[in-house]
Amino acid sequence: MERKQKRTIVLCGAAAAVLIVLTILSLLAPRGEDFHREKLSGVPEGQLRTDGAGIYLQADESGEPMLLGRGEDAGEWTFTVDESGDYYLGAGYMALEGNGQELEFDILLDGGKAVDSAVTLTRTWTDSGEFKRTASGDEIRPTQFEASLWTEEPFRQAKKDRIRLHLEKGEHTLAVQGTSQSGLFRYLRLYQEDIPSYEEYIAPYSGAERVAKDFYIQIEGETPYMKSSSQLYAAYDRSSPFTVPYHATCLRYNTIGGANWSDSGQWIEWQFEVLEDGLYQLGLRSRQNESKGQSSLRRLEIDGEVPFAEAGGLTFDYGVKWQSEFLGSGDEPWLFYLTAGTHSLRMEVVLGEMEQLIDQMQATLQEVNALYREIIMITGTDPDAYRDYGLETAIPGLEDKLASILGELNGYVDYLESLYGKGCYSSRILTQMTTQITSFCEKPYTIAKRLSVFKTNIEALAEWVLEFEMQPLQIDYLYAAGAGAEAPAAEGSFLSNIGHGMRAFMGSFSHSYDEVASEGDAKSDVSLTVWMGKGRDQANVMKRLIDSYFTPETGIAVNISLVEGALVKATLAGQGPDVNIFTTRGEAMNLAFRGAVAELGIMEGFDGLRQQYADSAFVPYEYKGKVYGVPETQEFYVMYIRTDIFEELGLAIPNTWQELMALLPVLQANSLSIGLPYADGYATMNNGIGTINLYPTLLAQLGIDIYQESDGMMVTNLMIPEAYDAFKQWIDFYDQYDFSLYKDDFNRFRTGEMPVVISSYSLYNNLNEAAPEIAGQWVMTAIPGTPRGTEINRATSASGTCSIVLRDCDNKQEAWEFLKWWNSAEIQEMYSKEIESELSTLGRHTPANLEAFRESLWRDDEKEMLLEQWKNVVEVPEIPGGYYVSRNVDNAFRQVYYNGENARDTLNYWMSAVNEELIRKQSQLKVREGD
Repeated sequence: MERKQKRTIVLCGAAAAVLIVLTILSLLAPRGEDFHREKLSGVPEGQLRTDGAGIYLQADESGEPMLLGRGEDAGEWTFTVDESGDYYLGAGYMALEGNGQELEFDILLDGGKAVDSAVTLTRTWTDSGEFKRTASGDEIRPTQFEASLWTEEPFRQAKKDRIRLHLEKGEHTLAVQGTSQSGLFRYLRLYQEDIPSYEEYIAPYSGAERVAKDFYIQIEGETPYMKSSSQLYAAYDRSSPFTVPYHATCLRYNTIGGANWSDSGQWIEWQFEVLEDGLYQLGLRSRQNESKGQSSLRRLEIDGEVPFAEAGGLTFDYGVKWQSEFLGSGDEPWLFYLTAGTHSLRMEVVLGEMEQLIDQMQATLQEVNALYREIIMITGTDPDAYRDYGLETAIPGLEDKLASILGELNGYVDYLESLYGKGCYSSRILTQMTTQITSFCEKPYTIAKRLSVFKTNIEALAEWVLEFEMQPLQIDYLYAAGAGAEAPAAEGSFLSNIGHGMRAFMGSFSHSYDEVASEGDAKSDVSLTVWMGKGRDQANVMKRLIDSYFTPETGIAVNISLVEGALVKATLAGQGPDVNIFTTRGEAMNLAFRGAVAELGIMEGFDGLRQQYADSAFVPYEYKGKVYGVPETQEFYVMYIRTDIFEELGLAIPNTWQELMALLPVLQANSLSIGLPYADGYATMNNGIGTINLYPTLLAQLGIDIYQESDGMMVTNLMIPEAYDAFKQWIDFYDQYDFSLYKDDFNRFRTGEMPVVISSYSLYNNLNEAAPEIAGQWVMTAIPGTPRGTEINRATSASGTCSIVLRDCDNKQEAWEFLKWWNSAEIQEMYSKEIESELSTLGRHTPANLEAFRESLWRDDEKEMLLEQWKNVVEVPEIPGGYYVSRNVDNAFRQVYYNGENARDTLNYWMSAVNEELIRKQSQLKVREGD
């Protein structure tokens, strides 16, 4: 027995010793270094190609630049082509200050439009400052700014490659008309590219000196010289111990690209210096782990030129791990001849041969969508599974359409499998669709019963086409090395990864990822705690602005914490923040009614700040003459129209509800419908009643207030006949006309099932970014109105968020200074632009500050429409017990809609209960007039 115990002890001791040794070796294993990068370079220098090949169209004979942009005269040129062929069109220009969007133009060739979609020129962006660190050691990205410089860039189609114009020999006219943003132009250049092969490129340098293989320089990917988009910002990677700068616990912005660097035409340019003439190898540490089953393409330019044809289509295959290799063909690295001095290296997203395939896929997707609409015009969106609709005869040419679509889909599958192998991931969605279309061709009588699956497959195909167009690539660093050198290791060893995991695990107990604390460089002892219910990206942008502007100007330190849903509990427990931003109106005012929020209307500078907002903006945050919050966002309703379907059916955009309802017979005859807003009143109480449903908007258009004063108390005004009329109009949309209550506005509008949708303006961002197949086939416009005399009242209710200062804050004046700064036009403009540059249109922040909104990244025509609708916003005030109004309006609606009860009696019943609760709550909180 003793021998057995001794053996057990020895084995346990040996295992412990092995574990200790393994731990020590893991922690000592090679890993990347952590380092501060040098302060980023200033404004990059531009360069015009005044001596390049091609046909130059000078802006002015005197050499003065020409102004082209929205509202300006078009530029026109006449020129002669000596040889027929395809020509690229470039421009030597300087983008003028605007809202940060690309410059857009219409190109007219010989009087006709040369390109159907928008034609753009990029702006040039760069990073300023340096990678600062917070008190907890996390890095903060540097700010980005637009560089004003003269440069030559090709005209590109939006999210596609450079445009090419086919020109026959002879005389032609070319006109360029600006449609959005402005720039100064010195010339246009029509040119062809004659790029040699690698063998032709390297032949003249066969006798050139090969640089010694011990030469090595590394260029950090996250510190580019310049780039084409503000979305190309530094990102962090903590998955590998070899990503540099490296820290197992703290955030290091050590890479660039990824999903943000995926749109055709986006480019990043770096600079590097070599000390001697000779032949070098170029490589990079990169990863393409976003687009599963396919490759991403890049065009490489050295000093503004593609050195050889193979460099025009670099391929980066999908893989979950980092790759580090020299650029080359197979196992043979390419050699690049570089002279001593500074060189530029640019990598641009291209589609290559995929561009034509993607265009064809999008055309096929439109055919499939059109066929789906034809089918539902006969069967409806919820067909009877046991009915034979006779679709073969009801839809002329159905079998031919199905066969045509099937042939196109099979062609795409064959092409992709020739590239990536049979059964590849990229072709799976297409294979699924071809299987269903094949069965439709064989058994067309089964289409109706499988319509829901067909719709699901169409949505999946649309998502896949959108993803297939993306060309993501993430870069850690680039390097130049002597000929014959070995590429640096891409990933660490087993021990390195074990050590990385251990350090990250141990550090997670002490490091907080929910705080963005000050660096301790404030000039005063005051430090504010700010809570925000957003993500780390928003917090980092805000912290960057604070450290760059607010703290240096005021000396006040600000610590940001990411907290959501805990404000009320923390405040009641005495553990709340000094300031809370992005606060829902219901939450802010419920705290204010209980004396937990500081009054802001008496603060110095409040009146000046208030003038930057719409008159309606402060209504929800004001009670009994006191203001408790500053609006940050104000979201209201607009109407979305599928113009292609309206043209097909011969319909006009409605201006009134009567005109909207006049469309219904035509739409319903084609099994189409109209989408109106509706949300659960219980789940969205804190957002206020404004955008829960359409009822407050209908009341506002009739000039009816939701509340009225009675005996010093606020009670509902919804028991009057006019309020019932609005309620009946609202309930009839669903009860009499069978509008859908719960629906997916995005997908139904996208497929065309609902060619009319009334929703908040935030839906625009999703449609614009995630539904490219209907680009140019829809518009956003003002909601229908109610005739009032000779005019149409287009009033709309709203919702939004605000900033508040808590009553327990010890430094209220400093907190107000922060709120005043944060909500100023200048800072709101900067925040909205920076957050959109990081999160794209899907992360767009639309400020309630109208001066900031006018400088935001919305297109000019969209801004004009929204500002016009903004004038008609009618806000609903928040009062004690107001949550009971939204809840019981919803109860009344449900009782009539689901149970078929009398609308008038039901509304009066529930509003009587509301009045009892309002009086009880106001009495409880002692807010009677005169108290």
